[in-house]
Amino acid sequence: CSAAKGGLVECLAGHPVGAQIVIALVFYRDDSSGERVESGRAFRSACEPLLIGDDVNGFLTGAGVAIRMEIDTCLRFGSGWIFGGHCASELEVAGCSPLSASGSVFIPKKLRSVRSVLNIESGDSGCFLCCLLAGLFPWSGPHPDGCTGCVVRG
Repeated sequence: CSAAKGGLVECLAGHPVGAQIVIALVFYRDDSSGERVESGRAFRSACEPLLIGDDVNGFLTGAGVAIRMEIDTCLRFGSGWIFGGHCASELEVAGCSPLSASGSVFIPKKLRSVRSVLNIESGDSGCFLCCLLAGLFPWSGPHPDGCTGCVVRG
């Protein structure tokens, strides 16, 4: 765990990342003929975005609790599987850019025509704020595409 913490702190020193913990365990049980059958299973924490300065200890603690709950559930409802051992532990890290200015996503025409996706384009860092405002205060004018702009005043 200390190696994972050190690696995660080092990655966070330069840029935000998305991280998750993966634990691989072995389980066994006896089949109907009395032979021992082994099976491996991987348990993953949620992949969480971590920003520069975030609490790494909090992330690791939360990931450990989530994985322990998954393992307990597997043992309770796992049809007689018994814990056999630990195979591997991994920290998976990927760079991420949670919010970027001028961000928009290409939406295929089929989805655009149904009007089921909110894809606000903005030339500044207010994209996320515009999306929140549009969700909280939907346009109630005569035409669904009537709102053509959003002014954010600081």
